[in-house]
Amino acid sequence: MNNIKNIIILITLTLSFNIYSDYEFSIKGGLNYSMVEGIKDSSSSSSIESFYKTGGVLFLSMKKSIKNNFYYNINLGINQKGGEIKITDNLGNSVDGSPHKRSFYTIEIPLILGYNIFENINLYIGVYKSIVYAYAINDYTSYGAYNKEGKMMNDFGFLLGVEYNYNDFLIDFRFQQGFGNLKQPVPESSEHYTNSRQFVFMVGYRFF
Repeated sequence: MNNIKNIIILITLTLSFNIYSDYEFSIKGGLNYSMVEGIKDSSSSSSIESFYKTGGVLFLSMKKSIKNNFYYNINLGINQKGGEIKITDNLGNSVDGSPHKRSFYTIEIPLILGYNIFENINLYIGVYKSIVYAYAINDYTSYGAYNKEGKMMNDFGFLLGVEYNYNDFLIDFRFQQGFGNLKQPVPESSEHYTNSRQFVFMVGYRFF
């Protein structure tokens, strides 16, 4: 619950900023290509391989120029990330009908610092925090995703990217590396997933 409270507080602070003429608001949506690294505990004899899968993203963005071509950007959105996991025994045989597609549906807040290198091209770096509100194995979805300790799963990490502006249209490409521990919320399982990694491609529109 503390994670949800922190998200609500951050959203409230974001929306409570005074809106000046140099703020830019935009919406972006697109696809990601993501994976989560599979880890097993020491008592398991199986091996885990991780593969990329595609998902969707949607973000609202508030951007403000600082000075000397620098700006900051606060995003709020939904990100569907995950991966495909293949579990095999010590003979190389598939276990539990794998491979399985794992999806983590997250509410995500990236905080970005950018630099305008040319008239319509920006480079940026940042950090992000996300809360998992749903978890899916193949076609089965569970809402209210908790890890083995009974806490809501979360992820955090860094990002870097490039944005191209043409009039009010935006093209954005970013890489995100997570460091959160996305444990599988099944107590009897010996496997869990961590270190999300994703490439995100978005197009958007700056509406004011």
